[in-house]
Amino acid sequence: MTLENVPANFRIPWQRLRRLHLRIRREETLQLLEKCAKDLAVHADDHPCRLKLACLVLHLPWPTRDVDISEYHHGLVIRASHALATLLTSLRLRSLHITGITGWPEQACVPKNDTLEHLRIQWLDSPITTPTAHISLPDVHRLLSQFPKLDRFELEGRQLLGLVDGHWLLAQQSAVPSPGEFAIYEPNLSSLVQYIRFTTILFFTFRPQPLPTEEPGIREFRWTRSSKEEDFVFSRWTIYEG
Repeated sequence: MTLENVPANFRIPWQRLRRLHLRIRREETLQLLEKCAKDLAVHADDHPCRLKLACLVLHLPWPTRDVDISEYHHGLVIRASHALATLLTSLRLRSLHITGITGWPEQACVPKNDTLEHLRIQWLDSPITTPTAHISLPDVHRLLSQFPKLDRFELEGRQLLGLVDGHWLLAQQSAVPSPGEFAIYEPNLSSLVQYIRFTTILFFTFRPQPLPTEEPGIREFRWTRSSKEEDFVFSRWTIYEG
């Protein structure tokens, strides 16, 4: 089920819903996410065992504004974080996809969910800062630490115009970098992989900002393992879409 612009009196059929796709195009439609959160909280209290929703997809492309843009942008993130936290508290989700996230401020409410297995994040540049050079590891940690059953994490950085994480790996001809060189030339990405190694995650993918000379296709790095006691195995992929 996809919701974008709906009447104020619309009621979501929570008992039958298995997948919900919310697209927040502007500030006014952020109220839809907040409405869904409040509606679901009430429904979960009345029918705690009847919810079947397993997958939630959120598109949160924050707009720009000329006046008080910093306060405006910060307020949108805070509002969305509280609504998302309310949604996740009421659901036994297996999969969560968030497109358009610009970070997760320390002041924002961190969503928690004990059943989530798959998290996919597409990071965008914030309209109030210079282009992002590195993925914010504290922001990633704030999110990952709240999902104790997570086994798959996909991180998309192709829309971060200034991102340099992954560029050294892209330039290498060898399929598997040595651990020492990876730590030296990709310190931010290496730290993220090292952190994920001590979590429950078994499958981690990262799509970097492409190099100017890249050929067609989406470059993807993968770190996979069969159990959390094992070390990750690195591989590189080229994905062709359409």
